[in-house]
Amino acid sequence: MNEFGTVKSVENGIARIEIKRSESCEHCGACITTGPDTMLLEAQDTLGVKTGDSVRLDFDDNVFIKVALIAYGIPALTFITTLILCIVAFKLKEWQSALAAFLTTAVSYYFISKSGFAKHGSDELRPTIAEIL
Repeated sequence: MNEFGTVKSVENGIARIEIKRSESCEHCGACITTGPDTMLLEAQDTLGVKTGDSVRLDFDDNVFIKVALIAYGIPALTFITTLILCIVAFKLKEWQSALAAFLTTAVSYYFISKSGFAKHGSDELRPTIAEIL
């Protein structure tokens, strides 16, 4: 998949690029937002880009699946695990178990959104700059 953006800064082979927020990540909020419809992400700079360059980014086909598993799979697993533990192991009432599950899910979303992963990604999930336009 390809995205287009503008280089905002370059440091140690990593370029920070502002791109238009796509519909698929419109409501996520995990990335650094720079405006109502733009976000900032980091990409491997293999071409020697400079601040202000317009670039085309190339994303690995599986990156969105991996990101979705982190962004939604971990909270879902947290919810289900907490719910089962509260009902089975702690013998809590259903409403107490549901409340605990919602709270731990909110906490997991908080930690994911504040983690270094959410702000900077990881090398294997980071896109590469395919072309300077």
